Amino acid sequence: MAFAIIKISTAEKEDQKQNLYTFTIPWDKELGPRGLIHYTKPLTFTADQPVHVFGMHATSTNSISTADFSEESLCDTEWALLFTLRFEE
Repeated sequence: MAFAIIKISTAEKEDQKQNLYTFTIPWDKELGPRGLIHYTKPLTFTADQPVHVFGMHATSTNSISTADFSEESLCDTEWALLFTLRFEE
Protein backbone atom coordinates (compact mmCIF):
# COMPACT_ATOMS: atom_id res chain seq x y z
CA MET A 1 0.00 0.00 0.00
CA ALA A 2 1.16 3.50 -0.83
CA PHE A 3 0.80 6.57 1.34
CA ALA A 4 0.34 10.28 0.69
CA ILE A 5 1.83 12.93 2.93
CA ILE A 6 -0.32 16.01 3.48
CA LYS A 7 1.17 19.14 5.04
CA ILE A 8 -0.95 22.00 6.32
CA SER A 9 0.46 25.30 7.49
CA THR A 10 -1.54 27.72 9.62
CA ALA A 11 -0.72 31.28 10.62
CA GLU A 12 -2.23 33.57 13.23
CA LYS A 13 -1.97 37.22 12.34
CA GLU A 14 -2.31 38.58 15.88
CA ASP A 15 0.73 36.94 17.44
CA GLN A 16 2.41 35.84 14.20
CA LYS A 17 2.28 32.24 15.38
CA GLN A 18 2.74 29.58 12.69
CA ASN A 19 2.12 25.85 12.82
CA LEU A 20 2.87 23.02 10.42
CA TYR A 21 0.79 19.84 10.60
CA THR A 22 1.71 16.67 8.72
CA PHE A 23 -0.71 13.82 8.05
CA THR A 24 -0.07 10.51 6.35
CA ILE A 25 -3.01 8.79 4.69
CA PRO A 26 -3.29 5.53 2.75
CA TRP A 27 -3.12 6.14 -0.99
CA ASP A 28 -4.49 3.88 -3.71
CA LYS A 29 -1.84 3.55 -6.43
CA GLU A 30 -4.66 3.43 -9.02
CA LEU A 31 -5.43 7.10 -8.31
CA GLY A 32 -3.30 8.95 -10.84
CA PRO A 33 -4.46 12.39 -11.93
CA ARG A 34 -5.04 14.84 -9.06
CA GLY A 35 -6.66 18.25 -8.99
CA LEU A 36 -7.37 21.05 -6.53
CA ILE A 37 -10.76 22.12 -5.26
CA HIS A 38 -10.85 25.77 -4.26
CA TYR A 39 -12.84 28.94 -4.65
CA THR A 40 -11.91 31.13 -7.59
CA LYS A 41 -13.56 34.25 -6.17
CA PRO A 42 -13.49 35.85 -2.71
CA LEU A 43 -15.86 34.21 -0.25
CA THR A 44 -17.95 35.75 2.51
CA PHE A 45 -19.31 33.45 5.20
CA THR A 46 -20.62 33.55 8.74
CA ALA A 47 -19.03 31.83 11.73
CA ASP A 48 -22.19 29.90 12.61
CA GLN A 49 -21.62 27.17 10.00
CA PRO A 50 -18.63 25.14 8.83
CA VAL A 51 -17.19 26.16 5.47
CA HIS A 52 -15.04 24.14 3.06
CA VAL A 53 -11.86 26.10 2.39
CA PHE A 54 -9.69 23.82 0.26
CA GLY A 55 -9.56 20.33 -1.14
CA MET A 56 -8.02 17.95 -3.59
CA HIS A 57 -9.51 15.21 -5.71
CA ALA A 58 -8.15 12.26 -7.67
CA THR A 59 -9.33 9.68 -10.15
CA SER A 60 -8.26 6.31 -11.48
CA THR A 61 -9.19 7.34 -15.03
CA ASN A 62 -6.61 8.93 -17.30
CA SER A 63 -8.16 12.40 -17.04
CA ILE A 64 -9.21 14.87 -14.37
CA SER A 65 -12.07 17.36 -14.46
CA THR A 66 -12.58 20.65 -12.68
CA ALA A 67 -14.28 20.31 -9.29
CA ASP A 68 -15.88 22.76 -6.91
CA PHE A 69 -17.60 22.54 -3.52
CA SER A 70 -21.12 22.12 -4.88
CA GLU A 71 -22.91 18.92 -3.90
CA GLU A 72 -23.30 17.98 -7.56
CA SER A 73 -19.59 18.35 -8.28
CA LEU A 74 -18.52 16.49 -5.15
CA CYS A 75 -20.90 13.61 -5.94
CA ASP A 76 -19.10 13.20 -9.27
CA THR A 77 -15.64 12.85 -7.71
CA GLU A 78 -14.12 9.42 -7.30
CA TRP A 79 -11.94 10.45 -4.34
CA ALA A 80 -11.70 13.76 -2.49
CA LEU A 81 -10.13 15.22 0.63
CA LEU A 82 -11.80 18.39 1.92
CA PHE A 83 -10.51 20.82 4.51
CA THR A 84 -13.31 22.43 6.46
CA LEU A 85 -13.11 25.43 8.78
CA ARG A 86 -15.21 25.20 11.95
CA PHE A 87 -15.39 27.99 14.51
CA GLU A 88 -15.35 27.36 18.25
CA GLU A 89 -16.34 29.76 20.97
